[in-house]
Amino acid sequence: MSLCRSSSSRWVAAAATVAAVGFGAVPAHAEGMEYSTYSLEAAPPASTGAVASSATGGPQGTFTTNSTRPRISAGSSAFLNSATPFGEAFGSSQGKPYLNLATASGRTPSTTSFTFDQVPTPGAWGIALGDIDADDVKISATGPDGQSLSAEQLGFQNTFNYCLGTPRPSGCTGGGPFTDQPAWDAASATLHGNGRDTSGASAWLRPTAEVRTLTLTFSVRTGIPSYQVWFAAQTDSISGTVHDQDESPLPEGTVVELEHPDGQPVLDDDNEPVTAVPDAQGHYTFPDVAAGDYEVHVVPPHGYEAQGPSTVDAEAEKGDVTGVDFTLAPAQDCTCDHHESPGYGN
Repeated sequence: MSLCRSSSSRWVAAAATVAAVGFGAVPAHAEGMEYSTYSLEAAPPASTGAVASSATGGPQGTFTTNSTRPRISAGSSAFLNSATPFGEAFGSSQGKPYLNLATASGRTPSTTSFTFDQVPTPGAWGIALGDIDADDVKISATGPDGQSLSAEQLGFQNTFNYCLGTPRPSGCTGGGPFTDQPAWDAASATLHGNGRDTSGASAWLRPTAEVRTLTLTFSVRTGIPSYQVWFAAQTDSISGTVHDQDESPLPEGTVVELEHPDGQPVLDDDNEPVTAVPDAQGHYTFPDVAAGDYEVHVVPPHGYEAQGPSTVDAEAEKGDVTGVDFTLAPAQDCTCDHHESPGYGN
């Protein structure tokens, strides 16, 4: 395949002048959400594991912990029902797995560090920490550049008790009133429990900046030293159609790419650009995309160019986005280099 590079450094099939066309990317209501899943790959005292998310742009990567009792729980006896603040944002976690962690050997503070393969979409994902009652959890994070995030960028939302609301987790014992909640100290980015074992004391955060690493330092003051960790992402879909201007069958080899607002590709869990191939009618969809702002870019096959913009904004912050459409036309006056191929970095 031979392509020409446009002055904007995006791959298109020709360098002809492109006239702007209104494409009408229309948001529609959606309530998608994805809770992350977990796996443990090495035993204490130096455990390792993985975090997976089916959401494009969701939290996924690896973690290390020196917790003496790292476990993956099924979400039956402890969960965040839809009446909790986290459940209102991401749906109920009932029946969905979470990490159950403890202190290090000798009840000394444990450190659990997550490294995300791809930076989760800021604002589209959340972290919930449960059973913070007779314990403290310090939260720290770094961005892609290695710089530490501020407490404000960590996006603390509020505290709550997951034993309130219906259904009540079976792990909520004692009959209530289930009013215990931890306190957030923004100066040290630490959640402080109230000093006695209770049920359901929780808090959640929604990072507003890009997070490459996330570290949780857990210490106990009294009682049973354990806490719970959930990750979740809000998801939407982005879809549209690629047309041939003459209503002829769509040329074979047409590809649509998903990009961040800065033009960088959104990458999958194999570090490959996320792409879609339109079907015979020209329809394409990017499903389960973490809610946020994106661009969609069409890469026409050899001999064609975009009739209008080849890149369109897709604001998937409040629901599914439809109507991200493109029109292709035969290329005009294109001198192509047969040694080049489409893709990022060429």
